[in-house]
Amino acid sequence: MKLRPELDGDRFIVRMEGEIDSSRCDCLAHFWDHYLDETLGDVWLDMSGVEEMDAQSVAVMVTLLRRQLEAGSAVTLEAAPQMLAHTLYKAGELREGGRLSLVEPRTEEPYAG
Repeated sequence: MKLRPELDGDRFIVRMEGEIDSSRCDCLAHFWDHYLDETLGDVWLDMSGVEEMDAQSVAVMVTLLRRQLEAGSAVTLEAAPQMLAHTLYKAGELREGGRLSLVEPRTEEPYAG
């Protein structure tokens, strides 16, 4: 997993690449604590480079996103994996007029077996 932060005006961008799985959740949380908790502007997470996300990392990501929203940031997820987008929807985090938005969420192909 690679996390590349950059500042673009008032927007904080994080480009995410590779696999995000349970073995990397501590790294993700540490990154978030270091870079994003203090961010009060908009946050843009480019997830187009994320190859896979497991269920535990989705749960951690939902918690981190909620924390960021509670801090007052607007958060945009670009190319979020289907499992993350679906979980955010089921958890009621994608309310109309809310500060969390999805841009071009992915739809994975069903397993053909």
